[in-house]
Amino acid sequence: MDQEALKQLLFDAIQRLENNGLIDYHFRECYLLKEDGGTRFFFDLISNFSTDVGKVVKQMGKTLNQPHVDLSEMNELCIKLKGSAACIGACRISAACSNLSHAIEKESKEGCLQVLNDIKHEYKNLQHRLSEILRVEQELISRYI
Repeated sequence: MDQEALKQLLFDAIQRLENNGLIDYHFRECYLLKEDGGTRFFFDLISNFSTDVGKVVKQMGKTLNQPHVDLSEMNELCIKLKGSAACIGACRISAACSNLSHAIEKESKEGCLQVLNDIKHEYKNLQHRLSEILRVEQELISRYI
């Protein structure tokens, strides 16, 4: 497959994610920053986002499994996750974080656990689909080198 066909494949994958409501226009903007950020910028951004979300979600789970939940820690983790999700355009994760904020405000451990499960589901769904984008992006990178 030539470079233009790979780019079209990538744009089609991004469009599908947008059409499914998993990402918003910020994701495409991140891709367009690749020109200024270097060949690996977008690939590294997506990889780092995935790693960071995994770590934050894991820490949220640990925090919620404590006998006495530290709501200030949960709030900090929620803000971090929502910021990351919003910056990259992961709108469903960002929306779930808003729900988590409400559960934290209500001091509802049960509510936080339910929303954390929603976040895990959205993250897993998005990560599965981002893997296709990363494969194509890696192929494009290998052609630049």
